Amino acid sequence: MMKTHSLKWPLTGQQPLSTLDVSPIDVMSYEALRKNHNDDDERERDLISQSTGVAIDVLVTLKTPDYNSVRQLVRDFVDKPSNHFIPKMDKDEPTLLVPIKGDDGKDIKNYTLECPTVDVSDKMKNFKEDSEKSVFLASACTTLSHSEVEKLSMPDWNFLLDRLNDFLSESADFFR
Repeated sequence: MMKTHSLKWPLTGQQPLSTLDVSPIDVMSYEALRKNHNDDDERERDLISQSTGVAIDVLVTLKTPDYNSVRQLVRDFVDKPSNHFIPKMDKDEPTLLVPIKGDDGKDIKNYTLECPTVDVSDKMKNFKEDSEKSVFLASACTTLSHSEVEKLSMPDWNFLLDRLNDFLSESADFFR
């Protein structure tokens, strides 16, 4: 999935640009950005660069309203779940917004999701980092391996986390 922003003020320098394509990044890339940058502005520019494939030194030459538009598209891909982009998604067999390559080399376009057992919830507590807990739980509750979970796009990850949160916090009546 990709969204294209037509620049109101196209760049005419060494790298002329009239549009920017914005794509979601994967969980592992986002976690690396989060860990590698203490400065929010640097992290955001690096995130926008990765999502657009445009170097930071080119991004900073954009006019501010164009930059703001691209930043919002990137934020949508980072913050919103995939069911925002794919209406009427099956909550227990979701379709991936961005298909991934499985460990076996085959394309994965959807997966099966089931609620965790109490034992899985208890084992999750053995991990120190929230990100490790989330990836463990996601792998335990899906047909995806640990490495496949890390390849999910951020919207697909957000959807999965929302659903896992439902499993951990809601009573059985919620799912009837």
